[in-house]
Amino acid sequence: MRRGRKRFRGNVLRLPYAGPYDILSYEPSFKVYSMAGFSLRLPDELEFRLDEEARLAGVARSEIARAAIAEFLAQKERQRYLAAFVAEARAAYADPKIRKDALALAEAAVSLDNEGLRVAERGKKRR
Repeated sequence: MRRGRKRFRGNVLRLPYAGPYDILSYEPSFKVYSMAGFSLRLPDELEFRLDEEARLAGVARSEIARAAIAEFLAQKERQRYLAAFVAEARAAYADPKIRKDALALAEAAVSLDNEGLRVAERGKKRR
């Protein structure tokens, strides 16, 4: 971190190639030792917006790009995980035995849930 600059202590984004980054400041919390490079072509509008954000944040454009790419990849990973989870649930519910067992568990849970509500309501009346 450069001298004389105050650092925002907000939410921390963990990037896979380095350490914690503040989402708003994009500044690394510790030194990054090895990174691959590549070039990227941007439309003029996007380049202008990136330059402006880098100027306002006081960091290099590459820091903002790294944080944005890491966030994008994490979002894609979450989407794939959820899609696989939904596909597995649909496949399981297509099996009549699994569906029957799941419905039986759900029916058993309803009575427990209702009991929990009764206990909570009794606790409210005593206060």
